[in-house]
Amino acid sequence: MFKRRINYQFYGGACHMDLTNHCVQKLLAYLRANPSFIRRFKYTFVPEETFWQTAIMNSNIETSIENKVLRYIDWGSTPGTPKILGIEDYDNLMRSEFLFGRKFDENHDNTVIEEIYQAIK
Repeated sequence: MFKRRINYQFYGGACHMDLTNHCVQKLLAYLRANPSFIRRFKYTFVPEETFWQTAIMNSNIETSIENKVLRYIDWGSTPGTPKILGIEDYDNLMRSEFLFGRKFDENHDNTVIEEIYQAIK
């Protein structure tokens, strides 16, 4: 078995994140200075759930990290995948503390999308 030398701790989490401009700028500088970090993930299974988290946590970015999801996601209706939100979810979505919703499909239910657009206008 081939073993690679690893000079950092791995971290993981959701592939949807909310990053400040400061964090993104520092993260890009870290990646430019460490091209081997990017190469390390070339054959990684599900890299979108470890790449950014590992880079952020190992790059000494002077920022606070808060593990808080800002997306309304209904995982309870469809095993293994988020429910496609419809008009029946509108009230819960709008009353929630979340800033974003996942997931919408205009072919499934465009009414909920239109209602959200009208509410935020």
